[in-house]
Formats: sequence, C-alpha cells, structure tokens
Amino acid sequence: MLTFIIRRLILVIPTLIVVLILTFLLSKLTPGDEVYSRLMTEGQATQYRTEEFEKIYREEQKKLGLQLPLFYITLRPHYEPNESGNIIPVTYKRALFELNKEIKDWKIVHDYHQQLSSFKKRLELKTADRNLLFQLNQLQKANTISRAKSFVNILESYEDIYPAEIMSLIGMIKEFKNSQEFPRPKIEWHGSQNQFHFWVTHIFDSNSRKSLVDGRPVLPKIFQALKWTLTLSIIALLIGVGLSLILAMWQFGRTDMLSKIISTTLYVFYAVPLFWLATVMVVFFTTEDYGVWTNIFPSVGISYWNQTTSLWGMILQFSGQLILPVLCMVLVSMAYLSRQLLSDLGRELKLPYITTARSKGVDNARLKWKHILPNALMSFITIITGALPRTIVGSAIIETIFNIPGVGKLMLDSIYNNDWPVSFTIILLVGGVTVISYLLADLLYLIFFPKMADKILTNV
Repeated sequence: MLTFIIRRLILVIPTLIVVLILTFLLSKLTPGDEVYSRLMTEGQATQYRTEEFEKIYREEQKKLGLQLPLFYITLRPHYEPNESGNIIPVTYKRALFELNKEIKDWKIVHDYHQQLSSFKKRLELKTADRNLLFQLNQLQKANTISRAKSFVNILESYEDIYPAEIMSLIGMIKEFKNSQEFPRPKIEWHGSQNQFHFWVTHIFDSNSRKSLVDGRPVLPKIFQALKWTLTLSIIALLIGVGLSLILAMWQFGRTDMLSKIISTTLYVFYAVPLFWLATVMVVFFTTEDYGVWTNIFPSVGISYWNQTTSLWGMILQFSGQLILPVLCMVLVSMAYLSRQLLSDLGRELKLPYITTARSKGVDNARLKWKHILPNALMSFITIITGALPRTIVGSAIIETIFNIPGVGKLMLDSIYNNDWPVSFTIILLVGGVTVISYLLADLLYLIFFPKMADKILTNV
C-alpha cells in the first residue's frame, strides 16, 4: 500500500504542473491591463502626469514580473522583439504587435512608437490641442497598416502648427509596407527569468497577488469566503449522504406504494433546476407576500466571516439563514445518491456470493448490512470524492440567491468585475482539490476494499 501511495503522489506532481500551466495561459488571455487596474485601485492612475505615471507603471510592472518573457522557452517569428515591457499601456503594445505582423520589422514599428509617444508628451500640457491628442491616441491603437494610413489626412490638417513632428510622423506611416517575407522561427531560453516562473513562485505572495477591486490580498480574501462555502457544503454533504444511505437501505427490497411515492418525489426535486427551487423557497418561505404563514425563515443574507467569532458561533448566529440553502442542496443530491446506491445494492443482490451466504443460513439483516452494503459502496465513494471539488464553486447558484459570501459567489463577482487574480486563483484551487480528491478516492478504495489492493497496485 505504501508503494501505491508513493506512486500516486509522484503522479500528482506532473498533474499539478499541467494545472498550473493551463491556468497561467488562461490568465494571459483575459482582457485589460492588470498593472493599470492595480494602479487604479490604489488611486495612482489619475493623479500623475504621463512621465511620472510611466515610472510608477514600470515599478508596478516589475513587482508583478510582467516585463519578463512569457515562459522558460520562447518560440516566435524572427521579426518579433525580444522584450517589449517598455511599451505601456498593454493596449498600445498589442496594437503594435499586430502592426508588426504585417510590417515584419520591429525597428520600424518601435521607432514609429517612439516618435508618436514623444509627440504626445509634448501635447500633454497644451489644452488647445486636445483634439489632436485624441487623434494621436486613436492612431496609437491602430493595429493594421490601412488603419494607420487612414489618419494621414487628419494629421495633414495640423501640418502648419507642428510641421516637423507631423511631417516626420506622416513620413513613417507612408513608409509602412506589408512585407511578404516568410517568418523564420527563433528559439530562446530564458531560465527562471520568465512570467510563469515568477507567477508560480509568488502565488502565496500577498504583495503580488491582490484583488483588482478592493486591493486586498487574494488568498486571505478567498480563504475568508471559503469558510462559508465549506460550512454550507459540508453540512449539506453530510446530511445528504446520511439520509441517502438510510433511505436506500430502507427502500432496498421494498416495492410498496410509499417507497414509490418517495422515489417519485425525490426525482421531481432532482429534475427541478436548482436556481428555480432556491428562488421558490426564498419567495414562499422568507416573505409575507403570499400570507403571514409563509414568512417562516429569516431573510436571505449572511455577513462576511467574523475572525473574532468561533466556527460554532458563526453557525449558530446564522443558523436560520442556512436552513433553506442546505435544504435545497440536500433535496437535489438525495435523489441521485439514494438511487445510485439502491441500484448498486440491487446489482450486488444478483451475485453468486449472496446465494452462498443464504445457503449458510445468514439472515437478511446481516446479509444486507455486513455483505451487500460494503460491496456496494464503491460507486458511492466515487461520487462523494468527486463532489469535493464542487463544494468550492459548485454552490455558486445557492450562494448568489441566498446572498452567502462564499467562494462560488466570489468567483461570479470576480468574473463580472474582471478581477482576474481572484478568479484564476480560485480556478487553481479547484484544480488542486480535484487532483487531491482523486488521490483520496484511490486511498479509500484500498481502505474499504482491501481485496482490490493487489489488483490496483499491479495496474499502477
């Protein structure tokens, strides 16, 4: 068994590495500029002039490691630059990269950028030329040759005011040509000086991982929300598993009307969408809109976790608000869990060892609890361990409708507000928990089904 555990732990490492890489690459596909968003959150993006802001921007960029190459190894066309961290903001950088794909000469594109940026800086303090400054900002976002050349006529109207700057800029734009040169691959090794390495080594760094909404460190913010999510999910999971086990064992072998009514009722709850069931419970059991008798439970809404209050203190304080969300999750899960276990029990009943046990005089109660149930728990264990990752973000609908500040609601809020550091940290957390849950399932198989240990070990 120890060999099995060691081998499984070794397999976990490359799986987690893949999760890290995929999460990092997804984070690079998000819109917006993380550096600028952080400066906006801290109130530093509007109170500085251009040169001062660029200095602050580069300092913040260095803190996040965003001036570095993307990965350990870079494979790119020969015309792409080695380093472009000095181009800010990200909107201009992306436009220049797209423009460079047509021109295929970074020196021309970079000189054009420098000329345009220098001209803009001269106009920053001149209120009379705001329209020209606006046009230059639009020009800097032009990501194709045709789009850049469409500004030539506009720039020519300012030629008498700024002859040297305008003529130089127009000359550069007119020289833009769509190169037909075939791109040649270029491979570079960056060692540890890359964004992925910096990102992985600073995952737990509160200075580099901050929310773009309120500036709070990401991990403490997630862990505070995780307390409510785990409280809600664990309570619902324990109640749901316990009731499903009892109900399946009670229904096992029964064909009476009561058993059929209970199964049909649970199927109805399982078929009903969770958001609809939760909404109905809020409407009919927390308000007086349909009569005084319907106002049974407290209004929805739970405050953030109080660090000075104990776990049981918080649960008791908001016990009334937790009843309906727990009830929704239990009702939805019970139908599936009980039906799955009942199906496994029926399959075990048809196996030859049942006939052997009965021939030896084993009574039905002992046969049911000591032989059939333990052997039928394999798929049950798989379902329970597979539900562990869903306890983190799977309750997003419940948390949103009942206004519970858990991880699921935090995930939705962070996506809505483009708070990507929080979103992708939660995704990374879910990926890690998923990998660990599979390892836990394998260990539980060995504990509850020791006869399968040799077979599992030989297939590792």
